[in-house]
Amino acid sequence: ENQSKLPPKHLRLPPPEAAEYLGIKPRTLKKWRHERRIGFYRLGHVAVVFDVRDLDAFLARHRVEAI
Repeated sequence: ENQSKLPPKHLRLPPPEAAEYLGIKPRTLKKWRHERRIGFYRLGHVAVVFDVRDLDAFLARHRVEAI
């Protein structure tokens, strides 16, 4: 019963969980969001969520290939 801990691809995460998913601090994610370095959804005036697919795409863009 070794099930994957990865969230479903359609999942949207609030900032603390999104930061944890990326392995960064929430304040770093907030900075990147303000710099528009990473995609997000604004729900109303305050709520922000991140789509796991956008987080995966961000990680893929920053992947360094092995030599």
